[in-house]
Amino acid sequence: MSITQLIDEVDRLEPTDRKRLMAHLVLRRLRENEAYRAEITRRIDDKTPGAWVSLEEFEARLKDN
Repeated sequence: MSITQLIDEVDRLEPTDRKRLMAHLVLRRLRENEAYRAEITRRIDDKTPGAWVSLEEFEARLKDN
């Protein structure tokens, strides 16, 4: 299957299934990329409120990528 076909298939998924796919891909990236995992862990552990983003901002950032 080509990447174009795969993208077309993803576009046809229900929103719930697309969210499951996104979660799977993020988890896969965390497992495969130590630097990415370390950065995510650092950000999760950051106790500085100024470094936090709202859920709405997070979702907007996801839409931009």
